[in-house]
Amino acid sequence: MTDYHNPAWTKESRFRGALDDVIIIPLVLIALAANKILRFILSILMRLLDYAFPLAMQIVWLSLFAAKVLGNVIVTVINGALRFLPLRRNVDSGVYRAGKALAA
Repeated sequence: MTDYHNPAWTKESRFRGALDDVIIIPLVLIALAANKILRFILSILMRLLDYAFPLAMQIVWLSLFAAKVLGNVIVTVINGALRFLPLRRNVDSGVYRAGKALAA
C-alpha cells in the first residue's frame, strides 16, 4: 500500500457544480440583494417617521384644541342666550320652565 493518492481519484473528487447549484446560487444572491434593499427602505422610513411623527402630533393636538375651544364657545353662547329667556319657577316641582307657570 502506498500513502499517496492516485491523481485520477483526486481530480474526480474535486467539487463540481451541479444543476441544483445553478438554481440555488442565484436564489441566494436575490435573497441577499432583497435583504439589503429592504433594510435600506426601512432605514429611510424610520428617518421619515422620526420627523413626521412630531408634526402629526402637532396637527392632531391643534385640531383637538380647536374642537375644545369651539365647544366652550358653544356652551358660553347657549348659557348667554338662556339668561335672556323668561323663566319662571314651578312651585310644585321646583323646576324652572320657559313661559307661563303650570297650573297646579
